[in-house]
Amino acid sequence: MTSKLLFGPLVLIIATSLDPTTWAGPPDRMPPIHPPEWYERHILAIDEDGNGLRPNVIASNRSDPRYKAHYSKLEGEDTRKAVVDSAQLSGATLSTNKPKRPYFDGMQAALDGRTTLTTYIGDIFKEIDQKHPEELVIYIHGGLNNIDGAIAKSALLADVLDAEHKYFIGICWNSNLMPTYDAHLLAVREGLHQKEKAIVTAPAMLLADVGGAAARFPLNLIDFLYQDAYTTDPTAFTRTKLARARYNQIKNAYYDNPSNAVNRMVVFQARDERSKFDKWFIDFGRWALTYPVKAGSTIALDWLGIQPWKNMLRRTRTMFERESEFIPDLTYDQATKLEHFLGKTTPVPTFIDQLNYSGRKGAMWHFGDQAQRNLVVRDGVTQPTVTIIGHSMGAIVAADLLHRFHRLPVDNLILMAAACSINDFKNKIVPYLEEQDFRERIVARAPTTSAMCGPIVKTHVFNLCLNDEAEHIEPNPGQLDLSQRGSLLTWIDTLYQTPESENDRTFGRWINAVLATDDLPKDVIPRITIKGFGLDRQRRENSPVYTAAPGSAKEIDEPTKHGEFSRYDQGRSKLKSNFRFWDRQYREAERDTSTHRRRAATLRNKNDVTSIRASEKLSQN
Repeated sequence: MTSKLLFGPLVLIIATSLDPTTWAGPPDRMPPIHPPEWYERHILAIDEDGNGLRPNVIASNRSDPRYKAHYSKLEGEDTRKAVVDSAQLSGATLSTNKPKRPYFDGMQAALDGRTTLTTYIGDIFKEIDQKHPEELVIYIHGGLNNIDGAIAKSALLADVLDAEHKYFIGICWNSNLMPTYDAHLLAVREGLHQKEKAIVTAPAMLLADVGGAAARFPLNLIDFLYQDAYTTDPTAFTRTKLARARYNQIKNAYYDNPSNAVNRMVVFQARDERSKFDKWFIDFGRWALTYPVKAGSTIALDWLGIQPWKNMLRRTRTMFERESEFIPDLTYDQATKLEHFLGKTTPVPTFIDQLNYSGRKGAMWHFGDQAQRNLVVRDGVTQPTVTIIGHSMGAIVAADLLHRFHRLPVDNLILMAAACSINDFKNKIVPYLEEQDFRERIVARAPTTSAMCGPIVKTHVFNLCLNDEAEHIEPNPGQLDLSQRGSLLTWIDTLYQTPESENDRTFGRWINAVLATDDLPKDVIPRITIKGFGLDRQRRENSPVYTAAPGSAKEIDEPTKHGEFSRYDQGRSKLKSNFRFWDRQYREAERDTSTHRRRAATLRNKNDVTSIRASEKLSQN
């Protein structure tokens, strides 16, 4: 990064009274359902090895749709054991009569180039070209999701967004807890699929998992107690002080230099409006009552948490690049004879590269490649606005996608409770944004390069976070509060990973994100929004509505738990309370319309900085 932001200018917005908002359509209207083959063009399902899967969705009951799903592996995906019969191949090469093929099924799949997968993905983009939707929404779910459930949810969302003239694509992968632990215990060693070795060493691995969790119990218990103590007075902790100071710096830098308002990042944090009674009697009382059970759960969180987390991370990577076992086992001499047998004239090194390419690339890589080639033409008529939404570990996949496909024209990148690290954001997403600026400058100086450098799309990144208090007090499991508290992101930062530096912490926590703002290139700052939701905020006349309809509760219905960001459940009874997480309002900062802010805006127009500061001081009292 060449240009760093050391102080500002950024704009900070603090919630008081909020924008009025409407919700889309009659809240009790159910979307139409479709036949099973329709959903195939809205879902890309990927298994733990990076193979493409064919979803089978059954939607029933048109008045109150229910979705059930399962899947099967696409034909021609398994290129393992792609070997030739050397003796038979040599004989076939010398013979004028072609015998039966001198290779096995895996080699045939590699030779075919996994055409079923490429055709499957190609059909998705053919339909996009035919339908001309207003917006293409690509949603990537996070960890701890059963793939059947993820496919069913994607089918529901595809129906909902289709009724709004949007095209939905759900990226589904198996990130369920027990399958990932099973793979760790019985299938994967040293990052590779080594089933024989894994089975032999499974008892020792289980002993290491349980024994390690027991050995780390005292340290983990102290870490969780420290986290619980944090909630009693966050302002007493250094990182909170620094984050709030940075918050204050951003705000005042903007007011001191309003002429640079165009070069700003929007940083927003809604309020925690819990009463003292709720904090100290209800919340603390429940914590104290259940703490003996919480303490005992610490070993299970370590034992059944760390290794599944690592295996889920592995799966976010095999989506793009499969293991070497999928590459054909072929010597140069065998490749020469095989090419001769097939009657090909391609140079042998190129032929080998093509086979390796077929075996190595994961289904998500093929999707990204096809998306880039199909969406790169932006004529303003046939191509839709592109929005990518990554929830939790889905943000890791989204960052990898943009890192690999720099010309993918994405208008909005929405990271919800992002489990990617600050380093991932800085080293994968920020360079993607910088390259867009670079290509824009090239085209401005040499218009004839527009075809080569285009399309010039300026991606806006929205980093949506829980309220910092909500991040730490999240009860688990569900509302039972029988396990250690904290969102998945706090567990990642304290238990599941051991960050070597501050930049290895998760980007989806509001404090982490705000403290990272002083090291971002100045040119990309206007295209980044960091939004923190509130906690138990009272509903007022102009409060935002993030669901299909305002609920009956007195509080604003907004995400207060890590898993709630993309809450969208089946059933008419759930329709009004589901979050419309693809809407602009959901991702954009809430506008402050309070009296002192309007006064500050008036004073800013007069360049009366002293009065602005006085107004700000009044607003803090």
